[in-house]
Amino acid sequence: DPAPTVAEVEAGTGPGGAAPDAAGAFAFAAAVPPLRLQVGGLSENVTYSVYVVVKDFHSNRNVTRHVDPLEMRTVPAPKAIGGSPEVLDVRMTSFGVRAALDKGPAVAFFVVDVASAPMPSVAEVRAGTGAGGATPTFAWNVSVPVPFENVTTTATGLVPLTPYRLYAVFLNV
Repeated sequence: DPAPTVAEVEAGTGPGGAAPDAAGAFAFAAAVPPLRLQVGGLSENVTYSVYVVVKDFHSNRNVTRHVDPLEMRTVPAPKAIGGSPEVLDVRMTSFGVRAALDKGPAVAFFVVDVASAPMPSVAEVRAGTGAGGATPTFAWNVSVPVPFENVTTTATGLVPLTPYRLYAVFLNV
């Protein structure tokens, strides 16, 4: 495959304006190598070429073209284990949630909304919103530092005798 130009990399496109497999802009303040970037949407066991344009705060460009193939492997998202997420300690205006994941470190994102509300997307749960960006009844995220460890949290501010749904998304850190 031909290498993209500096302008194409800066524009987030491939050679000739073609759509790349992944692209993005990342800002770093006074970073010290090694820099680690997480890129999603890649396929497992596929070889990718990575092209980077580094620009300082004076807009001077340093071009780094990684022309040697760089093998990147995707890591599947953590999965809930042991019957989690589990709702527990249900009270009139709150309930607890226990989660345990098969991978760590990870982050568990939760949204609680009334049962009649539309189901939020994965991106909306990660953003702590309901469907269409609506404010959910309750939203939070919790760090899961190691695999197989139970983490618990409490949803509060619920209206008694109202049916709710719990949505969960798990993400590698």
